[in-house]
Amino acid sequence: MMRGDGGLFHFKRCRNCVKKLTLLRMPSLFSDSAASVSIADWCYVRTGLIWAGQWEVEPQYLDAPYRPDLHLRAWWVRRGGLTITLDGGGRAEAREGEWIFPGTREGWQRFLPGTVILSMAFFAEWPSGQPLFDHEGALVFPASGQRRLSRAAQALVRKVRQVSGSRGLVLLSQSVATVENYFGIRRAFEDWLSAYVAMMRAGGASATMGRGADPRAIRAARLLDNQPLHAALSEGELARGVGLSVSQLNRLFLRDWGVSPRKYRERRQLESALALLQVHERSIKEVAYALGFRSLPHFSAWFRRLKGESPRAFQRSHPRGGAG
Repeated sequence: MMRGDGGLFHFKRCRNCVKKLTLLRMPSLFSDSAASVSIADWCYVRTGLIWAGQWEVEPQYLDAPYRPDLHLRAWWVRRGGLTITLDGGGRAEAREGEWIFPGTREGWQRFLPGTVILSMAFFAEWPSGQPLFDHEGALVFPASGQRRLSRAAQALVRKVRQVSGSRGLVLLSQSVATVENYFGIRRAFEDWLSAYVAMMRAGGASATMGRGADPRAIRAARLLDNQPLHAALSEGELARGVGLSVSQLNRLFLRDWGVSPRKYRERRQLESALALLQVHERSIKEVAYALGFRSLPHFSAWFRRLKGESPRAFQRSHPRGGAG
């Protein structure tokens, strides 16, 4: 699989396409290869929306550290502007009307007072956790070339607000909806995701490539995806469910997905924990119990082992929607 090395990219509109304007360190992400894979292989890509909303960046987050999580972020600057300075070098600016995908490197964010952003958190990744478009640095896209992406984002936020009845941050995994509303949000998200893929491809991005997987590894991953995060994981039951021993399943899963079933499940728990902790109305104890931990100290130790800080420290340093 191809992997970027954290370059910083800026794009400008040019004859109905998006071309690279500035390139600091070329990663393999932006290669000319665009090999096709089977539809069956693309079906392995996990996609989902964590939140979508629009708000004015709160004063305490106008000049603050940028600390990415496991999910991807997208900000559409509706008013104002921002600058992100990345650790290790690189700087990105986004003005009113532009889209910025801040990337996975830490840094410092500076918003102009009164800045309003449409903020989205989502994932589009292979079961191993590798993003479909793998970049560490920030990507900035102009307003003039992204009308389809912007229209789809507005429609998605309207649908989320309609279903939730809230104009604030709505965590989709914790929301209640009818089957019609669920598929309505899903359709709106897929419209936006399709526009995102088209934008990345127009900019020269090559999607990371998956590989064929054993049907038993696929079924095991789907069983894990469908299991509630508060339920205990039984590797024995999982292995029996796909007709393997525990050791066989671990070897197969590691070969095809790059991680063990336990690590795969743990990543999903951590993804959920990071998202829940950014909804500041939820207490840390509520987050712990929602993920199946029987005690707050156990959850805190687990979180610190994976993130290097306590849940409270993470919550304090991470604003609503990743930016305020």
